[in-house]
Amino acid sequence: MQALPCKKVLIASGILLCGLLWGITSASAEYGDILFERSEAKVTEELAGPAGEVVTPAVFPHWLHRIRFRCLACHPYIFKMKKGANPVTMAKIKEEEFCGRCHNRRVAFGLELDTCYRCHVKPVVEKAAAQKDGIDTKAEAQAGKIIYEKWCVLCHGVTGRGNGPAAFFLVPKPRNFFDGVFKIRTTASGELPLDDDVVKIIANGMPGSSMPAWKGLITTRQAQQTTTYIKTLMEDWLQEEEPPEPISMGEPLPVTTESITKGKELYSTMKCWECHGNGGKGDGPSASTLKDDWGFPIKAADLTQQWNFRGGPTVTDIFRTFSTGLNGTPMPAYFDVLSEEDRWHLANFVKSLARDKKPVLKTFWE
Repeated sequence: MQALPCKKVLIASGILLCGLLWGITSASAEYGDILFERSEAKVTEELAGPAGEVVTPAVFPHWLHRIRFRCLACHPYIFKMKKGANPVTMAKIKEEEFCGRCHNRRVAFGLELDTCYRCHVKPVVEKAAAQKDGIDTKAEAQAGKIIYEKWCVLCHGVTGRGNGPAAFFLVPKPRNFFDGVFKIRTTASGELPLDDDVVKIIANGMPGSSMPAWKGLITTRQAQQTTTYIKTLMEDWLQEEEPPEPISMGEPLPVTTESITKGKELYSTMKCWECHGNGGKGDGPSASTLKDDWGFPIKAADLTQQWNFRGGPTVTDIFRTFSTGLNGTPMPAYFDVLSEEDRWHLANFVKSLARDKKPVLKTFWE
């Protein structure tokens, strides 16, 4: 019997504990993030003046702080544990009371113009257009919000910043929707995905990560509604007049010895081995140094384990990844670097590295 690595056991236990605490304490998303109950008009007047831009009330990521600090760090000396007993205002925070005890640029980020978005979040559903392509987008977003808060908020967080209560324990980290950086797309590098791209990820999940496949648990319509809501979590996504254009995929090349040999040459020429290793096992000389755009460590894919390929294990899926890259990761796009034919050759070679079947792990009682 092969014992599970201690790290995996701790991660699994942490996720389970978060799930239990979430279910026991509250079924609503507000348990994770707390909305300061002050009117939008009052906050706007305080921060920007009556003629200024509308400023929404602040959202406090309670869970993010709770899993990092003891309760005594804040309660009861900084925040009294009674509703209405904490008259938080920006003036008092600037005087280093309440949140200002830490958010003073010495302990944590301070009150700067470029940090406003970290607390003051726009009411996302209201950003949805009333109608788009004959669809009641606002109603779709509202329906998606209910699904999101039931199934997605534990990892992705109430505001979609990838900071849900379970996120602390997860590697890789959950997607931060606010940044609008999506790995799996049929659009060019740096572009937003198509709605269908997001729906497929919701349905199929992200193998090798904590993102499960929701196919069979929610309907396609519900996945579409959730996608509409997710789009409201990023600034101005729903306001785009035209969706991004998908890249041209062309037709797959036959899988032949010549094609695989050509792909192997490209694998060496493009230095894929530096991250993925000569045998494709994700053990290249640069593999241990890789980080994503947010500074988190990231592993190069083991190309022999096709069941863990993000976005799918088919030759077409692999070709798409070579064409679009994986936004937010060191994996670049080769759309403008390699010809369409060469990308198909490279995809055929990578597919040839993969083992056909996923190993079956048995428990000690089997």
